[in-house]
Amino acid sequence: MDRYRSYSELTDEEVRADFKAQADERREKELSRVELLDLTSSTADELPHPAVAAAISFAAKRALNHESDPISSELRDRFAAEAGIPNARVGVGAGASGLLTALVTALADSGDRILIPWPAYRLHPVLVRTVGATPIPLEGTSGVESLISGAEKAGSSPVLILTNPNDPDGSLLSAAEVASLRDGLPATTTLVVDEALVDYAGEDHIREMNDLVAGTEGLYLVRSLSKAWGLSGLRVGWVLGGPDSEDIIARLAPVLGVPMPSEAGALAALEDARPQRDARVKAVTRQRERLESLLRGTTVELQPSASNLVWARVPGISSEALAAKLREAGVLVRDGAEVGDAEHICAAVRGDETATDRLAEGLVAAAATQPRSSAD
Repeated sequence: MDRYRSYSELTDEEVRADFKAQADERREKELSRVELLDLTSSTADELPHPAVAAAISFAAKRALNHESDPISSELRDRFAAEAGIPNARVGVGAGASGLLTALVTALADSGDRILIPWPAYRLHPVLVRTVGATPIPLEGTSGVESLISGAEKAGSSPVLILTNPNDPDGSLLSAAEVASLRDGLPATTTLVVDEALVDYAGEDHIREMNDLVAGTEGLYLVRSLSKAWGLSGLRVGWVLGGPDSEDIIARLAPVLGVPMPSEAGALAALEDARPQRDARVKAVTRQRERLESLLRGTTVELQPSASNLVWARVPGISSEALAAKLREAGVLVRDGAEVGDAEHICAAVRGDETATDRLAEGLVAAAATQPRSSAD
């Protein structure tokens, strides 16, 4: 009551001003509690399809005292049928990273040099070192000719790991370009393509890559349910090999196979969650195009992307400073300096407008701090 009595001595204008000041204060406090938007991961963060969760739960109840299928026969058959290749040329393992590690182990010896077009997925050099090999980054390579030239300059190597679509910049080599790259490399160099983000490149590209690997020796494609499928926790990936791959494929499976709950979840996803994946890819593509539209006419530069990642820069601002400015705006992104590029940042694109708006607003605000040149 004392609070309300205090207003009796105020004019109507003063009362309104006081209430407005209180409302502004409450609004400022609410805005200060806005959570950070984390755009550092390429993995979808939505809940899994109910059928996947149900399959995992059911399998877990009978998996505690049963061994899993060491070669994941049912999953192999499913992936082989979709790709149109024999199941002896399909391997299932612990996600893309687990299969890539197994491939490098099978194809290279300790001390060998493994070629990695750079920048690329930041864990590739780590997995190469874990098997005793030496990662050799092919810096500044973009396009087939520069990749072939870079590989020639780097010297003899048993493996080249290509991330396609690329992480962090989202660039994509078409199936025809991958074929040209394979033809341009020595026969003694195996081309391993990390396709963890391939779902965002579209079904036509996937079919063309399936056709390519079906008839191409010295080529392996590694895929995963971790990214567009949103099932990173399952740790399920698969590899497709060319006509000469059977012996190598037989060496890639984990000793006791993929855990039964993971295999059950993967099979349920392939059966029931494809529409969810398709909707996610469509939403991300729409928001990526929307982001490009929002930034058109500004000084923010976006590299064309075929994934759920964008590679952005603002001329005159270092990647570290740009990441810091976005952090101040409540948006977390990856600093390109982590992979040797001190000008770009990498941000994941989500399938919702709010995330796109916040990223665009942060980038535009950062760009506004830089004076335009007379040419602009």
